[in-house]
Amino acid sequence: MEGDISLKNVYISDLGIKVYIKKVKFGELRDENLQFHLQVEAKMLNNFARILIEMLSNDNQNILGTIDDVLANLQISPELKAIIYECLHAIDKVQEMEQEQYDNEVTSFILQEKIIRQREEAESDKIKMLEGRDEYKELMEFKKAVEKTGQAEELAMRAISRKSSKP
Repeated sequence: MEGDISLKNVYISDLGIKVYIKKVKFGELRDENLQFHLQVEAKMLNNFARILIEMLSNDNQNILGTIDDVLANLQISPELKAIIYECLHAIDKVQEMEQEQYDNEVTSFILQEKIIRQREEAESDKIKMLEGRDEYKELMEFKKAVEKTGQAEELAMRAISRKSSKP
């Protein structure tokens, strides 16, 4: 969505029975993923809250201070203030959610890399224990044969753990 929706975009017809929002410019490209839709919804909620504040404030041309200050000074019910406040800060909530999702993805990737590194270190430790033995040569030949079948790591680790557990 390009720009903001304001009270200038609100049109009333049929003696107030119908309310239209006109002249809203949407961009040419629309993404089909959930994040895009959440961002658009958050922006529309923010615009809705700003329109309500414009309508509820007596002097909307000379609004001083932040929009939160104007909302705090409005003489309306606490429930309506809470609804408008949540709409005003919908964008912040979406950004927090996106940041949390990004942080979780990064943490997951780091943990996966750590697990892979630990497995490789464990495998190399087992190989070092077996080096110099005839069993090691047998295992390496076995591993080469298994690599050809596409199941190298799993079968080689099973074989190494079986051999190392036997005295």
